[in-house]
Amino acid sequence: MSKRNYSLEFEDTRMDFHLTIPERSAGSKVCSRRSIPDWARLTCHQCSNCPLTGENAEYCPPAYDMIDLIEHFASFNSYDKVHLRMETNGETHTKRTDLQKALAYLYLAVLAASSCPYAALLAPLAKFGKPFPDILDILFYALSFRLVGSYLRDPNHSEVEGTALASGKIFALAQVFHGLLRRIKQSALSDANINALAKDIQLAYVAQYPQMVFRNQLEAYFA
Repeated sequence: MSKRNYSLEFEDTRMDFHLTIPERSAGSKVCSRRSIPDWARLTCHQCSNCPLTGENAEYCPPAYDMIDLIEHFASFNSYDKVHLRMETNGETHTKRTDLQKALAYLYLAVLAASSCPYAALLAPLAKFGKPFPDILDILFYALSFRLVGSYLRDPNHSEVEGTALASGKIFALAQVFHGLLRRIKQSALSDANINALAKDIQLAYVAQYPQMVFRNQLEAYFA
């Protein structure tokens, strides 16, 4: 189990956020609020492909874990400038960017650490990924994790997990981001949260077919 400490620093304010990355997806449980908003309940805009029921979950796992962030930044604008800082395992990483990109990184990390049934696909990214991945990083991870996963499932089998199956898993993940987007629109007073999740949706769709979308860019590193 590892911990990540994030801070988002603006000209006149700062927010600290702590995230626990479990060895296996078990939920990061990072929400510190006693009052849980209705949009975090499982039945509020529940994803059509969600296998959870009211018997085993009262709240949507990633929505629950995102409450502090979603409500804090409900009135912020997408292009507010921010200094994003992350500390983990004795390392410090910083990036100056706009808020929508900073939140896109954070929401991807929170989903990866949550107990969402589809978050397992992101578990390697949570453990081994760069702190602030760009779209080429995501595509490389999508391909390499597929190769490693296929080998571990069957070391004597040379074929990689079928493209249709792998793409289906990533599509399911995109549906999770769509569900989260529908939820947070209920609390949004501005566009930072909305555009951050929209960027994650875009990444998920592009990552479905990394060979076709960015093959030329990836090949340059393995010539």
